[in-house]
Amino acid sequence: MGQLTSLGGVGRIIGIFLGGMLYEGFFRFQYEGWGFREGALFYIASLVMFLSTIPMFFVPEGGIKTQYLVEEKLSIITKHPEEEISSAPAQSLTERQLLRIFTILIIALMFINFGRNSIATVYSQYLKLPGLFSIEINSEMISYIANVRSLSTILIGLLVGIFKKKFGAGITLLMGVYFALIFLLLTTFNDLSIVFIGSFFAGASEVIIMAASYEYAAALIPEKKRAKGFGIYNASFFLSWGLAGTVIIGPIVDSLINAEKTEIFAFRVAFYIAMIITGIGFLIFVGLIVYRKKIELQSSDFTMPPN
Repeated sequence: MGQLTSLGGVGRIIGIFLGGMLYEGFFRFQYEGWGFREGALFYIASLVMFLSTIPMFFVPEGGIKTQYLVEEKLSIITKHPEEEISSAPAQSLTERQLLRIFTILIIALMFINFGRNSIATVYSQYLKLPGLFSIEINSEMISYIANVRSLSTILIGLLVGIFKKKFGAGITLLMGVYFALIFLLLTTFNDLSIVFIGSFFAGASEVIIMAASYEYAAALIPEKKRAKGFGIYNASFFLSWGLAGTVIIGPIVDSLINAEKTEIFAFRVAFYIAMIITGIGFLIFVGLIVYRKKIELQSSDFTMPPN
């Protein structure tokens, strides 16, 4: 999952580069916003999305064959028996316990994703506010900031598998949320170099949270309920970009500006609130890890044969 997200980071860099050129006229400067007004951005984006569906026709339905999975699992047990032992407690949990853990996970992810993604719609507007930095920020500079995030996604995506093997999916997910909190905090500084560093943390948090949470959720969802379970899991991610900005951050920024606060102050408050929301998700997931450890220990004690 981390490697796939890393590959997506490459596509994002290419997309941002092309989008920046199309926005202003593609090699010959027309005017700012040309790509939107003339529709070139939408035509190219639609074509790329259409082309991206073609490889899916060559993917075997049902994914990897069962026999391959059995052989792979036997290989893992033979070469790395400690991994089988570490995953064994999850198999001893009842379906009701797994459902309860999965529900708490989704609640935690909703807070985490709604918090860190709630500022997605206002991020560029905030960076272009007059007086925020010592220099004026234009679309080209914002594309550089976005590409630092994509570069981070590529690099950390290649390493996230190592993190999960060393620390486990749960601790790795907490690491990703911690990076998201750092990103939100650093973005409130009026130093452009710090904002670039924050953008790197944003990319790292994105790929870590996506990869680690996917693995954590996959271990909890029964095979017969994969479609419904992952539908709920995906909703906690993809509803967070538009819905959180529209329902939470947008009204807060507008109300502060209407109360005659400065735009910089209003946007910074939005970032602080995003930190609080993300932090609540962080604490819920910490509680989930503690709770899961507790019931796994109880289950192992219950199933352990008497001396």
